Amino acid sequence: MAALEELTDADLLRLRKKAALYAPGTGLGGDDLLQEAILRTLEAEGRNCPEDVPVAVYLGNAMRSIADGERDKYARQSSIPVDDYDNLPDGAADIHSLSAEEVVSAQDQLGRTIYRLETLFADDPPALAIVIGDMEEWSATEIKEAESMDDKEYATARRRVRRTIEREFGGGNQS
Repeated sequence: MAALEELTDADLLRLRKKAALYAPGTGLGGDDLLQEAILRTLEAEGRNCPEDVPVAVYLGNAMRSIADGERDKYARQSSIPVDDYDNLPDGAADIHSLSAEEVVSAQDQLGRTIYRLETLFADDPPALAIVIGDMEEWSATEIKEAESMDDKEYATARRRVRRTIEREFGGGNQS
């Protein structure tokens, strides 16, 4: 696909940041997710980019779709229901004090929590970018660049995230 050769360095940087946003809970790293989207686009029977859609936008959407599919596969394979959110065992703050079973349990719980958050915001890419960006400790500027948001859009999306998390997970007055 000739359009791939036309991607600018800025396009590739944004795609890498989006890949990092979408990768948690998929079993793929961000670079692997981007490569998978490109591979599927190039395959004869794979995805086809419409002529009226910029290839960077198309690849971003392809990565989101692939990541959603991978997380759905994880949820189906998981023997623990996604809605089972027990507290971490005592001492979980100190990872060295945990048994191997407790570490696996904590990792599983984290994966389920990330999956639940991503499911909550699956239809709201700016909000999802904020959630994942916060988990990855990105700056507001990096999050805004990843989803091409201005300051007002970012503030509005951040409020949606806060309200949704408070409603779904409970919580006090956090701003």
